[in-house]
Amino acid sequence: MSVCRKYRGRDRQLVPDQVSLQTDGRYWLREFFVLNHSQLPSYSDYALRTLAPRAHPGAYLIFVAPMDAILPDDLARQTEGLATQLPDLCPPRIP
Repeated sequence: MSVCRKYRGRDRQLVPDQVSLQTDGRYWLREFFVLNHSQLPSYSDYALRTLAPRAHPGAYLIFVAPMDAILPDDLARQTEGLATQLPDLCPPRIP
């Protein structure tokens, strides 16, 4: 799982007092996981459901913004708004 905690080879750390917001010291990062028209709560849930043979790949998205361009609260709010639209953009599994 340590590879999953990297972005472009840089370690990511959780930001205190921010739900699901991370930083590598240069960028703010926010992850979202979508599978079969629903948002999953964590990477481990996403991995468990997508790594099986013939499993739908879903979508794993990382929103990235330079730390000097946006405040963490603003990024969290904006990405949450975008994330509510993600399940409708991902097609359901085709049997």
